[in-house]
Amino acid sequence: MEGYQNKIEAEIAELTKQIENKRHILESEKGFVEEKEIIRQAVGEKMSETSPSYVPSTSGTKTNDTVGSYLDSADENTTNVVNSLLEKVFSTSMESAMKDAMLNEPYVIDMFHDALTDKLYEKLKAEGIVK
Repeated sequence: MEGYQNKIEAEIAELTKQIENKRHILESEKGFVEEKEIIRQAVGEKMSETSPSYVPSTSGTKTNDTVGSYLDSADENTTNVVNSLLEKVFSTSMESAMKDAMLNEPYVIDMFHDALTDKLYEKLKAEGIVK
């Protein structure tokens, strides 16, 4: 379990660096950028690295801040799949969960992307990494 925890911490540290780089780039291009949008783009890039065929949705961040909001309209099976993938992120590895996510339908992948963005935003905010 400790090995997994170290891998997860390393993945989050790497993602944090990507977020900082992305923040610098986006702020120089657009001025102010929402923290959650920066995380969303960084997660999308990470998912694209995991599966080059993945193209993140360009619809932007949802307005609701809870993971449940993304899954409220989903059927029970989809909700279970997304929740299982989220659990895998924090119990095994982000990369492994992303690879598994790519085996699903595009709408499930998008829901996972949105839900993971929210979870990471909450975690990074609690750690004082984002505002």
